[in-house]
Amino acid sequence: LVTTGVMSQMVPRNIELGFAPEKAVWLMTVCAVVGVCGSYGFGWLDQKLGVKKAVIMFLVWYCAALAVNYVLNSMLGGYICVAMVGVAIGAAANFMTSLPASVFGRQSFDVVYSIYFPVMQIVLMMNYYINAKALELTGSLRGAYLVFIGLLVVNVVLINCFDTKKYN
Repeated sequence: LVTTGVMSQMVPRNIELGFAPEKAVWLMTVCAVVGVCGSYGFGWLDQKLGVKKAVIMFLVWYCAALAVNYVLNSMLGGYICVAMVGVAIGAAANFMTSLPASVFGRQSFDVVYSIYFPVMQIVLMMNYYINAKALELTGSLRGAYLVFIGLLVVNVVLINCFDTKKYN
């Protein structure tokens, strides 16, 4: 939800911060390229520390990235956020499969993922509502970042409740 929410509003948000439209699109491209590094980096952490610790580190990293954009609310914050969110979007793609695989194992993954993926897609679509409400209520996309940070914190709590070995 957060990744799609941030990426879907990245260009207008960066324009809001003062970037020219061409530069805002270019920054989104940079963000996606940085995502490749994030995918490898957090994939490595996942293998070395385990998925639970890696996901918690990812969530804290993502909170920090969005907080920088929200608090600085400037072009400098936009640059920092693009780099940090880039790392996070690469990691998010990894964890969508590694987390359920580590909790339920290879044998049950296909059954679990057949339920998990559609539910995840429904939740993911809520990002558009959050962005729209932020824009409607505040006149800016900035407010959505607070909601996204709150959801990431909720995820830290939920991940701490997981037993990654229970069903695997």
